[in-house]
Amino acid sequence: MNPKVLCLIPVVALMPFLLGGCYDKIELEEVAFVAAVGIDEAPDDHIDVSIRVSIPRKLAGQEGTSGGSGEEVLSGAKPITVRAKSIIEAITLLQTNIERRLDFSHMSHILFSDSLARKGLIKHLRPLSRYREFRRTITISIVRGEVRELLLMDKPILEQSVHRLTLSTNAVMKNTGQAFPASLHTFIYMMETATDDPVASVIAVNKEAAKDEKSIPQDKKMAFLAGDIAREGGNPVDFAGTALFREDKLVGMLDTKESRMLTMIRGEMPQIKFHFTDPLRKKELVTLELKYAKPPKLQVDLKANPIRIHLSEKLEATLIGVHSEVNYTTPKNISLLEKQVSKELEKRQVELMKKVYHTHQCDPFGILSRSRGQFATVGEMQHFDRRNAFKNAIVNVDVKIEIRRIGSVLRPVLPR
Repeated sequence: MNPKVLCLIPVVALMPFLLGGCYDKIELEEVAFVAAVGIDEAPDDHIDVSIRVSIPRKLAGQEGTSGGSGEEVLSGAKPITVRAKSIIEAITLLQTNIERRLDFSHMSHILFSDSLARKGLIKHLRPLSRYREFRRTITISIVRGEVRELLLMDKPILEQSVHRLTLSTNAVMKNTGQAFPASLHTFIYMMETATDDPVASVIAVNKEAAKDEKSIPQDKKMAFLAGDIAREGGNPVDFAGTALFREDKLVGMLDTKESRMLTMIRGEMPQIKFHFTDPLRKKELVTLELKYAKPPKLQVDLKANPIRIHLSEKLEATLIGVHSEVNYTTPKNISLLEKQVSKELEKRQVELMKKVYHTHQCDPFGILSRSRGQFATVGEMQHFDRRNAFKNAIVNVDVKIEIRRIGSVLRPVLPR
């Protein structure tokens, strides 16, 4: 026999043993998958870390219950909380009472309390960005109040999976423009760049909805920020509003109306519905569905003192609601309504930009990043004092709107 063949026989015989990759195998029955993590502020510079662990049999629907019924709505155990100096230490301590190895590779949501966020998130974000089990696609949100309380109160109407719940709420927030969901990657990227400041969605427990009263209290005022919305029934948790950051510190929050203006200024507005004052009946409302006719144009003069910002937007609209008896299908009234809507949108956006630049001194609009072509070098852009430069900026917004569709009726509905 050929000597070469004889040499190959033992090699081939040993290959199944050498190439077998099961020496470090981990069975699914040995792992506890963490679906969400919440971090609250604690005394003495400690943090309270809460986790929600997915229960596989409930994910499979064998023991799951429909939303709003049963004690356990989400597919997971009640949140488990430990106090520690860091997130990594908390993970170690959590293993003292959980009988399986914790795995964070499928985690979809991380929540920080607003009190902790106001002091800065940088030291908590560093281990998240380095530890390989924390994926950069994780959604980051800010909670008004305690995160643990929110995890206990969270009772979705439809979803049973925490992962599915996060995806669904993110999609709703993006489609309505009432909040600005951000991933861990986006948040860290905007925090590190010299041209932008990060934003995140706002979540809160609605105390009135949690009481499960028969009706909304008569003295409840209208509000548009998570936790303050006047409502009853459904999930006690609100997903509404946008958190503003200056670098890694929380400096303010925008309600749903202001969040929509934020999406318009950033040039990321979805097709959404707005209410406006009826130009002929000041106490009534007119509802339009707006979308971009053309991408917005931004002009920034960084050499002027103070800086000048000019934003041009061209929108098209569909008339979907008129509360008064006024007929807004005639050319004269349509033109009048277009002027009123343009005026209101311009006023709202200018007020928001001045408020954010002067009061919060942050830039969630991406104005400087869209004007970086005016800098000769990256170093010049990084040394630009954008905080003071934008604080007293002169802002001008020009909105041109065309109502192209009038809905499914040709005249207002009138009683006999």
